Amino acid sequence: MRNLQFKGWQRVSKAYFQKAYLNGEKVCVAPCNVNLDSPWYGGQAFMPRLYNDFVMEYYHYGSFYHSSKLNKIDLNNYVLSEIEKWLNEVKHFNCNRELGMYLAYYVAR
Repeated sequence: MRNLQFKGWQRVSKAYFQKAYLNGEKVCVAPCNVNLDSPWYGGQAFMPRLYNDFVMEYYHYGSFYHSSKLNKIDLNNYVLSEIEKWLNEVKHFNCNRELGMYLAYYVAR
């Protein structure tokens, strides 16, 4: 992994990205060959939904929903599974040979 820093963003591993997200830090992802400071890319990285949105969604449904559908999964595992789904969608639609075949993870610094 290349140690890259852009205006306020530090590239990190996926594990650190997930921990930072669960701790409420500002995070984003972009294809691996993208320069976030580039005028061609426009500095637009992909940011996930806020952690509080997942908490509201988790507690909105009753305990019956979670016991039957999610096998009594706890809040953090639920959030991480939803983030993983989102990461797969972003990778599928935005990664290519020109921009990079995988995602790079960033944390605000």
